[in-house]
Amino acid sequence: MDRLVRFTFRHFHQNPWFIRLLTTENLYHARFLKLLPEIRELHSPLVAQIQTLIERGAEKGVFRRDVDPVQLYISIAALGYFYLSNIHTLSVIFDTDLAHITLIQEREAHAVAMVLDHLRAIPA
Repeated sequence: MDRLVRFTFRHFHQNPWFIRLLTTENLYHARFLKLLPEIRELHSPLVAQIQTLIERGAEKGVFRRDVDPVQLYISIAALGYFYLSNIHTLSVIFDTDLAHITLIQEREAHAVAMVLDHLRAIPA
């Protein structure tokens, strides 16, 4: 799960065009995305993989069983997307260069910790 969160965060960071594409599509209410019939099939394997990770973690007693894989995916994406899509305005608001690599790495680690804390099984 750590690797998935880091991959997602790094994908957004290394491909700023993807963030712009998502933002534009949302401004147009996914007008063009709706024209791609295979879009659901592209995300189904990812959701299935997340479900498998949750199940394996639950079997080992480290993850909760009651986690919705779609909700988890949306949360993982949100942790990177919001930070990176708003990095300029947030930098001004907080008077800090959030685009500095050290702060980006800290944010990535924070995202991983949040997801793992959410998944962590509560001892009986």
